[in-house]
Amino acid sequence: MIKATNIDITRGEGRRDMDFDTHTFSTWAEANAQIAAIAKTVEGHADKVDFAIYFEDGYIYNGTICVKNADLHEEESLSDHIRQHLAFEMGIAKPAHLSEAQYAEFNRNREAHSPELLTEVANFATNYQIG
Repeated sequence: MIKATNIDITRGEGRRDMDFDTHTFSTWAEANAQIAAIAKTVEGHADKVDFAIYFEDGYIYNGTICVKNADLHEEESLSDHIRQHLAFEMGIAKPAHLSEAQYAEFNRNREAHSPELLTEVANFATNYQIG
């Protein structure tokens, strides 16, 4: 398995006086602790947090996680977020907001128009250590 070397976390939303600097961590536990700390300061439903994960082979996986208020919602780790996203992309985990028919249509369209994305997702899920 190809391991992460660094994880950047950058808060993208929140009050003007909050910390929007990029913080770099060397472990998943440190990155998850930063996300949990952000969750404790979310005012309202959720704030977006950007992340970039740098792997040993030079691959960079990046995205955005909606961090929910820790007092109102269950905390989600970065690795859980990525696993859920990969399962969605691979067509094995339908999100609650989509019907079965909508998810099936989404998967058919992606398979027809973006087969290279499915290959990339499968490669990432199989060869990279998440968490």
